[in-house]
Amino acid sequence: MMLFLSLSVFAQDNKEKKKEKAHEKHEMMKGHGEQTLKVDNDTHAMVYADKMTTRLNLTAEQKKQVKKAQFKRLDEQKELKEEYKTSMTEKTDDVAGENSEMQEKKMKIQADFKEEMKDILNEVQFSRWEVMHERDMKMKARKKASMDKEKNSKL
Repeated sequence: MMLFLSLSVFAQDNKEKKKEKAHEKHEMMKGHGEQTLKVDNDTHAMVYADKMTTRLNLTAEQKKQVKKAQFKRLDEQKELKEEYKTSMTEKTDDVAGENSEMQEKKMKIQADFKEEMKDILNEVQFSRWEVMHERDMKMKARKKASMDKEKNSKL
């Protein structure tokens, strides 16, 4: 009986430590109130690779490849964002066309990333990653919609 209690306390302690570590990583990635914490692409890619290693049981080589793929995706997204900012400061007649073009480029970046992940992961890992990725994208879209709604209500 005593052994059982000590094992359950030990297991619970490990769960708490894992939760704390995950929360620390999450705090590092998210903003604090009005001030958004800026995280460089290398750090973001490293945290993403760590998260995928834990969730998908990646090998060391897969982890390195995932980090590289995520870094590439983040870099491409950053370039696209800069391109968008530049185009918005210039006078253009076809704003809708430019937005559509940017959206297509964004979708291509996502599709390329998905293909890279498919090449890196085995079938089981990829199917699990796809579910997680879709869930993350939906959460991100909901968060953006909520922020847009809040922003528009202040105007």
